[in-house]
Amino acid sequence: MTTASLGHPDNQDNALSYAFGVAADASRPIGVMIVDRNVNNVGLAGAIIATNVAPSRTRLRLNHKAGPTQAVWLKGTRIHDLEGNLGYADGSVQQATAEQLRTALADAMTVYGGMALGLSSGSITNQNEMLFP
Repeated sequence: MTTASLGHPDNQDNALSYAFGVAADASRPIGVMIVDRNVNNVGLAGAIIATNVAPSRTRLRLNHKAGPTQAVWLKGTRIHDLEGNLGYADGSVQQATAEQLRTALADAMTVYGGMALGLSSGSITNQNEMLFP
């Protein structure tokens, strides 16, 4: 990666400020297609101290369950500070709190990702997996 490329660490927040849902598809309208990049699995306590550590150049499966590694928005980032935007596969966008983020991921997992939840039906196992450029 050269310093001119969008993926270079020196260019963070200068180019793409969002991550893509790898399972986003128009046939699954409540699936999360795009999420602000200031998200991580650090839990509520970690969100306050983990500033500007959003993932980059990786895939991350966001934890939709409450707990020490639940998906939250990070405090101190230049992107919305403990809130963020979700773009759904149906084209709608919603500003969301951390709780709304986890609810959106859980809803998509319930409707489209049964096998990922340990159920015997459903075939989409990565509804909560995001690609961070």
